[in-house]
Parts: sequence; structure tokens; C-alpha cells
Amino acid sequence: MLLIRPVIALLCWVGLVVPVVADDLSYVGNASCGECHAEQMQLWQGSHHAKAMQAATSKTVLGDFNQTRFEGAGGWTEFNQDEKGYYLTTGPLGQAGKRFEVPYVFGYYPLQQVLVDIGQGRLQAYTVAWDARPKDEGGQRWYSLYQDTHSHASPFYWQGQFNNWNARCAQCHSTDLQRGYDVATDSYHTQWSEINVSCEACHGKASNHVKLKQANKEAVNSGFAKAQFKQGLWAFSPDQLTAKLVGSKPATIEHGQPGQCIACHSRRVAITDGNDPSQFNQDYIPRLALPDLYHSDGQILDEVYIYGSFSQSKMAAAGVVCSDCHDPHSAKVKMLDNNLCAQCHLPTEYDTPKHTLHEADSTGGVCIDCHMPSQRYMGVDDRRDHSFKVPNPWVSEALDTPDVCLNCHQDKDSAWSQQILKDKKAKVFGHYDDIGSALLLAQTDAIKGQAHLAQLIKDEQQPPMRRAVLLSHLDLSSVSHLEVLHSAANSEQTLVKLGVISALESAPSNVQVQIGFGLLYDQDKNVRMQAMRLLAPLFRREVPAKAQQKLQQVVTEAITTYQGQQDLLSAQLALADIAYKVGQLPQAQLHYENALQLQPQFLPAKLNLASILREQGQLALASQLLNDILSIEPEHAMALHNLGLVYTIEKRWSQALPALAKAAQLEPQHPRFGFVYLLALEAAGEITTAQEQLARLQALTPDDPALQKVKQRLSHAAP
Repeated sequence: MLLIRPVIALLCWVGLVVPVVADDLSYVGNASCGECHAEQMQLWQGSHHAKAMQAATSKTVLGDFNQTRFEGAGGWTEFNQDEKGYYLTTGPLGQAGKRFEVPYVFGYYPLQQVLVDIGQGRLQAYTVAWDARPKDEGGQRWYSLYQDTHSHASPFYWQGQFNNWNARCAQCHSTDLQRGYDVATDSYHTQWSEINVSCEACHGKASNHVKLKQANKEAVNSGFAKAQFKQGLWAFSPDQLTAKLVGSKPATIEHGQPGQCIACHSRRVAITDGNDPSQFNQDYIPRLALPDLYHSDGQILDEVYIYGSFSQSKMAAAGVVCSDCHDPHSAKVKMLDNNLCAQCHLPTEYDTPKHTLHEADSTGGVCIDCHMPSQRYMGVDDRRDHSFKVPNPWVSEALDTPDVCLNCHQDKDSAWSQQILKDKKAKVFGHYDDIGSALLLAQTDAIKGQAHLAQLIKDEQQPPMRRAVLLSHLDLSSVSHLEVLHSAANSEQTLVKLGVISALESAPSNVQVQIGFGLLYDQDKNVRMQAMRLLAPLFRREVPAKAQQKLQQVVTEAITTYQGQQDLLSAQLALADIAYKVGQLPQAQLHYENALQLQPQFLPAKLNLASILREQGQLALASQLLNDILSIEPEHAMALHNLGLVYTIEKRWSQALPALAKAAQLEPQHPRFGFVYLLALEAAGEITTAQEQLARLQALTPDDPALQKVKQRLSHAAP
């Protein structure tokens, strides 16, 4: 791999000394914990956390290393061992291979990966994994996780960053993980206090706690930096069907016990090298539950883990925490049947055929199969959706999302599901209080639906992710909705504020400044970082000195943060985005080139780099990148659109117009694509076709003033 070029130019805008905060706490290791917490230690020792990463030994390796050969995904692998350790030899099909050491194993069920040492401190999570399931379930075999893993051009190349343990996996599988990337030598010196997810990974540094206990003294938080959250007491009141939390304020998803779990059990971008369980909003930027990671109704789609779905749920809003259902040390669910749900949901009401619509004690009457449908990842790993949604076949049909009923009734369709549930439609589904049902209402009755979206967003009792997602569907042309957005920007819930920033991305620049600028002052770093990326284009405009100073401060904070992570694709993309928005095009180009060194086939980086090259007049290079994208994904609408722009600049109309037309055809909901195609037709003198395209656009937005101007020009042009 080529050395990543370090960046200093952007730091010259302002001088900033980053303070070093003294920390008298330290990691002590779990041996100190076991002396007093023997029961918890025993539970933990059998957990996935304890086996998250282990040295490769005869006791930990599950896979067959007895000179076993595997072929697939464009390559071959031989697994073998000797008295010194474990090894694999691998190469492309039909070619010679190379031998590598396997010093560690990663995870243990339902699959176990092996970590391969490729030099310079790099460990790779190998792309052939061991299926640890029993043989009668299809397991006890080697299998490929991805396709095309032995080609350097593939995003899944086994030695590429996508499979690099140091940058992508290590942080959540060991305790006090420090990546230790050295940009000068392009190497890693990764260290940890404990190889697996041990006690202090969740509780925090325990040195003061141990000292206090040894001295028989008490202190705030028992000597830990942050409070040690426990599950609350839930109780039923007379005539209530659902238990309520007794005697304490419901824990928020970000600051209560879940905050100690979500650093790893979430799809997020890290903005730190460490992994402090107590400060999620300072260390990570969570991804919102939006397409393409989630279905449009919030159901899980991509590998998104738990946080994004759980934070949509009524349970999260009510104060349910992870340890209400999972033992915090073994991590196993407390019960394997409906009694788990009956802790809070009265079984005489909910665990009945009347509610489940299935026979008592039947497989169809299991709560989690309807309310927590599973999705398979990594070939063998079934993971459940934690948003606890009520299956809604009307939403599934309208939004083209999975109909949970059809997971079992595979010979049926949503019309059948609707017929079965029609008697419950008004009572159960008529409140439109989830993401999918709220969007369905907005789709069928825009005025009523938009008013309902605003009402849900304003409701502080709604789950935070639900509010954050619905913000992106709010019509910002309404003054009253801008007031809703402004109110949400002052929410105490970080997810809601991140949702505001996401919604503002499509708003006019004056609205972005009016509502978003205050978020530069937010106490949570993830909010400041996202607000800065929204508002960075202000550097190209005249703004008051005080505002300029604050923006510079946060931009410098971001650059300092991301420069410490130059081995991460996410950091290079963030630095490129900042540089582009402030008008530093050569700097942005450098970071996108760095990103493509890390992952050569990462199409968004290629697309953005092409745009920068086009703006700098390097049209041939821009065209080459865009054609590279289209060779991989021929119907990539944005690449087609941008290639059409390159050809338009060169006045190569015979190539420009088909590319722009196809982009507009592939994504008719994207207004820019259709409008630019219209302008290109006008510029090329294709007046009749331009008038036809104008008619199509005006049918969608008849009052658009830009279209009115084009119509006036076309009326004076000779066809």
C-alpha cells in the first residue's frame, strides 16, 4: 500500500492548541475483578464477549486446520498447523500462493474468523470463515463470506481495508484498544489492555474502584468515571396491560445503561482512536435509520447491529434497557420463550390466541418472530430487529418493505395479510405512530400526513430515532414546519439534533444557517462535527466575524480529529468533504485520492473525485473515473449525470444527452437530474424534445419559477 500523504494545509487557517486532559484512572485487568465478583466472572467467561478475540490455540481454534483445502470466491486456501502454530496458504485460482501466520481467532459462534498477519502490524479478518453451527444445520465447514476476494480491484479483496482488523474490527473486540497507526511508515502498533471484551470495556477504568474497595471506602460512582447503570424495577398497576418503570426516571438511550453498549452495537463512524463506554456522543457519529441502511419504514436491511432499530422503539422511550432482557455478564437472553416479554406485557392479554392470531404454544405464537423478525448476515448469522414493530401489511405494500407475516406464510401475499388483520386495522394501525405508518399517511393524504409528521416530531415522548427519521420527510416549504425544525434543534436528544442536520441538507442555505448554526455550540461532539460539515460552505461567503470565529474553531476541531485517523476511509472522506466545502479543491482531491488508496473501488470517492476534477477542468481524468464506475455499475444514475455534465462542457451532445436522459429516467424523483437534462436539450438546440421534457417536469411541479423561465425561453426558440 502506498503511504498516505499527510495533510497540514487546512490547519494553517487558525492556530489551535489541543489541551491534554490528565486522567488518573487506569485499566487494571479482569483478574482484579474476579476476586470480588466471582459469579459475574463465571457468567462472563462463557460469553461471546469473553471469546470476541483469542490467541489461536488448540483450545480456541474451531476450524479444520488439518491440511484442509478450500476453493471459492476466486481464490484457494489451505489451512494447516504445526507445533509452532496455525497457518494458511492462499492465492488466486490457478496461481501459486503465499503462506501466512494465523495468530488469533475472532468470535466463535455461529462463525469464527481467523486473523492473518500480513506484516507492518496489519492483521486481516480472513474472508474464508469457519461455520461453527452443528453439521446437521449446515455447519462444520469453511465458507466464503464475500465474492471476488482475491482480486486487488475488488472492494472485498482480503488484504484490503474492508477486511483490515486494525481499522475496522479491533475496537469492539478488545478492551482499551489503541490502533496505533503511524502515517510516516504506514504501519500499525496496535495495543490493548485485554485481548477480549472484558469488564472494563463496559464499566470503564477500574483502578480507583479497586483502591477504594481495598481501603473499604465509598465514593461517587464507586470510583468509576461514570455511573454504573443497573436495570430498573418494572411493575404492573391495577388495570394496566403494560408494566411501568418504578421509582426512577427512564434512562435515555444515549446517557443511560444502553450508552455503555451502543458504542459497539451500532452502525456508526468513530471520531476517536479509543473506546470509552461512557461518552458515546463524544466518540461516535451514529448512522440514522434511513435508506439505504434500513428499509424506508425503519426495518433493518444492511448490517446495522442494534442501536438504530432499538432507538426507534417504544421500549427505548419507556426506559427499557439492555439488561432487562439480557444478562449483562453472559449476554444471553434471560428466557427463551414468551416469558421474556411477559416481564412487562401482561400475558393474559398478549400471550393469547386472540392477540397472536395463532394457537397457544405454537411456533406462530412466539412474540419475537412477529415483533423481532430476523435477518441473516455473514452467511450464517441470524440477527433480530430491535425496533419491536407491529407488523403492518398496508405499510409493507405501499412502501415496498418486508411483510413480516410472509416470513412464515411464504405462499401468501400482503393482500392475504391485510385480510387477516382487517378487523384490527382501525384500532391497531389507525394511530399512524410509527415511521412506516406515518409515511403511509403522508403518502395518501399529504396535508393531514405532514401535520401528523410535525406532531410526532414535536412529541418528546416519541422514540428519538423515530423523530430523527421523520424530520427528513418534513416539507420544509412550510413556515410552521421550519418552526418544528427549529424546536427540534433545541432537543435534549442527540439523535433528534442529528436528524435536524440531516433534514437541513436539502434546505436553502439561509435556513441551514438560521437553524443549524446554534448546533456548532452543542455539548456533543458528534453534533458539532455534523453541523460543521453542513455549514462549512459559509467559508465561501461573507459572514460576521464572531460567526466566522466559531466556524473556524469547529472546523479546526474536526480537522484535528480526523487527521488523527488517517488510516480510516471515513476520516479521509470527512477531510475531503470539509476541504471541498470550504473551497480547497486541491486539498479535497488529495483526500479522495488517499481514500482510493485505502479502498480502490469505493465508488462514492471516485464519484466525488470526478466532480472535483471536472470543476478544475481536468475533464479527461473525470471522464475516466466516471466510466470506471459505470463499468462496475452501469445504471449508476449519479455517475451518468456527472458524465453527461463532462460531455456538456465539451459540447459532445451526442454523448451528453443520452447520459443525462438515462440518469433522469433512472431516478425521476431526483429533480436536478431532470432539470439539467432539460437545460442540456435547450443548449443543444433540441427544442422539441426540450418542450416534451419541460411538460413532464411541470406536471410534477407546476409552479416552479425556474421551469417558467425555461418555458418562456423555449417559446421564443425555433423548433
